[in-house]
Amino acid sequence: MILRVSISAAIAAVAAVVPLTLSIAGVSSPGGSPTQVARAVKASIKLKSIPTDLTPGLASFANSTSAYKLLGPAFFGPCDAFQNTAQQTKPTPCVFGDTQSTKTIVLLGDSNVGNWAPALALGLKSAGYRLAVFGFAGCNTPDLNYTATNDLNSNPADCNNWHKTVATAILSQHPLAVIAVSGPVGIPVINNSQWIAGFKKLFYETTTPSTIRILFGTSPLFTDGAAKCLAVHSDPQSCDLRFSPSTYYGQYVARDPKIAAATKAMLIPVYPWMCYSRDCSPVVGKYLTVGDTDHLTIAYSEYLATVVTEAVVKIITRSTA
Repeated sequence: MILRVSISAAIAAVAAVVPLTLSIAGVSSPGGSPTQVARAVKASIKLKSIPTDLTPGLASFANSTSAYKLLGPAFFGPCDAFQNTAQQTKPTPCVFGDTQSTKTIVLLGDSNVGNWAPALALGLKSAGYRLAVFGFAGCNTPDLNYTATNDLNSNPADCNNWHKTVATAILSQHPLAVIAVSGPVGIPVINNSQWIAGFKKLFYETTTPSTIRILFGTSPLFTDGAAKCLAVHSDPQSCDLRFSPSTYYGQYVARDPKIAAATKAMLIPVYPWMCYSRDCSPVVGKYLTVGDTDHLTIAYSEYLATVVTEAVVKIITRSTA
């Protein structure tokens, strides 16, 4: 829950200036190949200095306004129910990818949908799928009854209203697949049984028997903002995340397959795109992976376009064969 507070002020600061248009400016390639990404991630845990061409640069994180624009939540800002109150009762998706395609994939969740929307927007355009993004930064992805006790960072009533209306909006898209993604929240405020029950309700209400259900695993959770840490530590390994089953992030990794099993969704673990041997560096190749604790930079998400898209399309192809 605390994670949402870290971006709320930044979102509010730029809400008035985020354009209500959707584009992928300055991007002409689908990112790194699976082999390139794997090699870069493996090499990242031995990286001892910050690349001179770090993308995005640390100077851009000097203030919350410029920092927010570089992170995933800004990518779907026009349809973020946190920024746009009308979206809380009348959710309308941001549409990316091949916008003329009849094959629609829905990406649904909290601010962490911004981790994967840039990658999928880029990759699905080439793959021939339409991407419809529904997101509410600060609103937990599982469909539960939120109160001031179990939802500490946003207005629980707004979150509940969004959950009541977003299912109908999603079904109207007639999606081939629904991808649910959640940030590292819930533990310990909401126990695993409740969290899983909320995901079961979410998938039940947003899918039909023929809809392919996909769950993206929880993104790595850095204990301190990566950009903030790197500003005072020249060695990226001083700002890394190392996890095991007993650590905080390890508990999220262990919970993900339980959610997938209970909801009959196909799980796509995401930590291998950022971590090698349970060691996650905030810098992979020339890229800053996250700007704060758990939100990917748009630049790194786009670098992952090919591997993320291939993981999704592989599941869809197998399910429709």
